[in-house]
Amino acid sequence: MTNQKLKLLKEKSIQRMIFFERTNDFLRKFFFPYKLYRYLNIENHYNVSFVFPTVLFVESTNSCNIKCIFCPRRKSRKKIGFMEFNLFKKIINECVNYDKLFELFLHKDGEPLLAPNLTKMIKYAKEKEISKKVAIATNGILLNEKKSLQILKSGLDELVISLDAVTPENFEKLKGVPASNFEIIEKNVKRFIELRNEQGLTGPMVKLKIIYMKETKKEINDFIKKWKPIADSVPVRAYITWAQSVKDRNINPVKVSKKIHPCLAPFNNLAINWDGEVSVCCVDWNKELIVGDTKKETIYNIWHGKKLKELRIRHLNGDLKGLQCKVCDFRMSLPRMNLLVRKKLMRKTLAI
Repeated sequence: MTNQKLKLLKEKSIQRMIFFERTNDFLRKFFFPYKLYRYLNIENHYNVSFVFPTVLFVESTNSCNIKCIFCPRRKSRKKIGFMEFNLFKKIINECVNYDKLFELFLHKDGEPLLAPNLTKMIKYAKEKEISKKVAIATNGILLNEKKSLQILKSGLDELVISLDAVTPENFEKLKGVPASNFEIIEKNVKRFIELRNEQGLTGPMVKLKIIYMKETKKEINDFIKKWKPIADSVPVRAYITWAQSVKDRNINPVKVSKKIHPCLAPFNNLAINWDGEVSVCCVDWNKELIVGDTKKETIYNIWHGKKLKELRIRHLNGDLKGLQCKVCDFRMSLPRMNLLVRKKLMRKTLAI
């Protein structure tokens, strides 16, 4: 079996297990093998690091061309903008000095294909070899042949297309744009894969995503059946409310746990907004948890800074009062830290 086939098999297995864990009440209560492994190896599995973040979300733009009913973006007080290429270079150039990132995502709260410098950014990041994987998530409307060829030349490792529907009618309801865009996206995706295969390329890996929620529950099986023979992976993602910022459309509404447990995000990733300001994680859509500014500071200093240290301590102590983290369903979907890991992370946090 080739490395590419093994990679795809692993990807599909992980997606399937994440889906079951986040959507099945019965399985969520028990430690089946994968969850037990993560519980015992939480630091390694989630790439916890006190030297430098292992995952970066770099927002190429927060502008968007659709109006998803499950996205809080339009409520944000953030100004609409595009990351300057010189700022992007500064970010990437610093990463060269540390171990390779596990993942670099060139998106956060917007549609990355709207960013004029996107392919230039991908190329630069790939040339510097600062991450094991460079990825973007797009709604696919702008993924025409010209843009597809540019992306294929850029060296992108992973392309996630958020289609989230099987029928044009449901697509229009969920995405807030005319149903005619549904066929455009399907055509774009199929053509992108054709172009990649015609050129004999093994990447980028193409994922067709759908969110598991009330409006899509009856379409999940049809979606997988339709796209499994075409795309490399068909992830079914759990619905999140973005810290209760949008209506809960879960099949089983999220219950906020009275028992606070730490989130792993402050221990492995940062999200850099298009203007350079740094959020503690990608769920911070309204810049509620800003811990630094890459225009004025280095990522290293932000990672070792007072604000992030205090946030880590609050998480480890279960003191989330006044923070959006307290009601964040993404945090609640992650595995709980056992007491030994908590104490170990606290010792390392206090040592910085």
